[in-house]
Amino acid sequence: MICRELTKLYETVTRGSLSELAANPAFEAPKGELVVLVGPGRETEATAADADAALVDALKRLKPADAAGEVAKALGLPRRDLYRRAMELRAR
Repeated sequence: MICRELTKLYETVTRGSLSELAANPAFEAPKGELVVLVGPGRETEATAADADAALVDALKRLKPADAAGEVAKALGLPRRDLYRRAMELRAR
């Protein structure tokens, strides 16, 4: 969201995605004071490839149980499944 001239007579509020707002010709050479508000991004679920990459990296530094716990916390995936996968990756 871009807000222009808040609390003034010509106050305007424009909502949209960052790419939409960046492409908006009204903001190419804006006049006045602007406030840009950015909300949280949309969460996406981690893929198996994401989990494997994170586990491979964590296994370089940690034991499998600790690596699974770290990755589970970071990606929001079940620790038990990640531990099993860590053991498979370690056996390779």
